[in-house]
Amino acid sequence: MGKREAGSSPDFLACPDFGEIQPGTIHTFPGTDFDHWKNYFLSALGPGLNFDSRFMGGETFFDFTNRVNFSLRTLLEDSSWANALVVAHSVVNRWILCRFLGLGLDGIHAIEQDSGCMNVIDVFPDGKGVIRLMNYTPGDRAKVNLRKNTLEMLFEQSVEAHKKNNPT
Repeated sequence: MGKREAGSSPDFLACPDFGEIQPGTIHTFPGTDFDHWKNYFLSALGPGLNFDSRFMGGETFFDFTNRVNFSLRTLLEDSSWANALVVAHSVVNRWILCRFLGLGLDGIHAIEQDSGCMNVIDVFPDGKGVIRLMNYTPGDRAKVNLRKNTLEMLFEQSVEAHKKNNPT
């Protein structure tokens, strides 16, 4: 499933298959309408996803879900642990939550995962689970300052980077 990192605790495993979904090359094209680009960026997680969909022209959701499912299944079948911590990015977390909520792929768009958030899932021997906590952010528990979703924040960062690299 993973490999032990040099100098790490014997209980720590790095598992690259829990890595974030991979986009294609993200850039704007000369003459691209700003609203078209914004819609393309913000709709990357649906609704309307299917397993042939590509995340921003990169990895297919079929390949992504297969690798995450494999790692999750491997983790859940390993009886040597009682508590596990999976540190992952937004779309990986969303997919794992979708699995335990019984949602399909299109459920990814309905779940937000703020940067640095925490989810707690109790998993039973039959592989089913209960979500005890979802998208908890200690610094802003009530989400007073976290009003934009992850893709909106990434889009704004992309626009700022574009302006910085292409001054007019």
